[in-house]
Amino acid sequence: MKRNNLMHAKLFAIIAACLFGATTPFSKLLLSQIHPLVLVGLFGLGSGAVMLIIRLLQVGLFHTERIKVELSKYYWLWLFGAMLTGGILAPVVLVYSLPRTSAATASILLNFESVSTTLFAAYLFKEKIGPRIWLAIILITVASILLSVDWSSSWGISLSALGVLLSTVFWGLDNNFTRNISMKDPYSIVIVRGLVSGSSVLCFSIILGMPFPSSIYLVAAIMWGGLVYGIGLVLFILAIRDLGASRASALLGTAPFLGALFSFFVFWELPAMQFVIALPFMVAGAYILLKEKHIAL
Repeated sequence: MKRNNLMHAKLFAIIAACLFGATTPFSKLLLSQIHPLVLVGLFGLGSGAVMLIIRLLQVGLFHTERIKVELSKYYWLWLFGAMLTGGILAPVVLVYSLPRTSAATASILLNFESVSTTLFAAYLFKEKIGPRIWLAIILITVASILLSVDWSSSWGISLSALGVLLSTVFWGLDNNFTRNISMKDPYSIVIVRGLVSGSSVLCFSIILGMPFPSSIYLVAAIMWGGLVYGIGLVLFILAIRDLGASRASALLGTAPFLGALFSFFVFWELPAMQFVIALPFMVAGAYILLKEKHIAL
């Protein structure tokens, strides 16, 4: 492998991690002005629209290879599953949970996505899980339980934290569905997924009579969706080609911790004692997963 290709791939993965890490605090800011369902739709529509424009410019100006989409029924089956779980269900559950969860806690809880991804890979796709992976799963699960406890609630648990965890379960399914799709052209996957999921959620929002934001917030949401869920996702897929799934995932695995760091600076939230206690468990579990060579994407 050429050294330049390796350096570019690492850079792509790091940029993607920074973008995904900043999403939680930025989404929390936008939720003060945009209805959660509308925000999800704008993110999805933005990702598909921005990548479509970029791809058309590539084809028109630089005469790059035209978009190729595999038309087999299995391709569309996996793509539909990814759109439903990762493009609609996961972000909808997350944005409804964020207003009642601190941005830092939500960012760290998103680490549970690696657990759900690995468990689905093991039980649905028969991937082997070694003892180190099981240890990491236990550590991250313990941290997630600690972060979800809420003694002021009648149930003794934070429903909003459970909502964040549920979103990671949907994204775990999404990761396993997406890996079964041909990666020859990541643009087509992101374009179709974004346009279909985004327009579907927005149509549903209109039917329910959800209010739309002012133009400045509408444009901000669309552009952020294009930046993170469009460009960020394509960069991550391109990084996988040269780094491999596990090494690219290791770099992307820093996203939740970057999100927590961004949250402290954006909201100036002092971490609660639960956060301080849970963080070492989460860091240890994430470190083990990121060092493991056979992390399932």
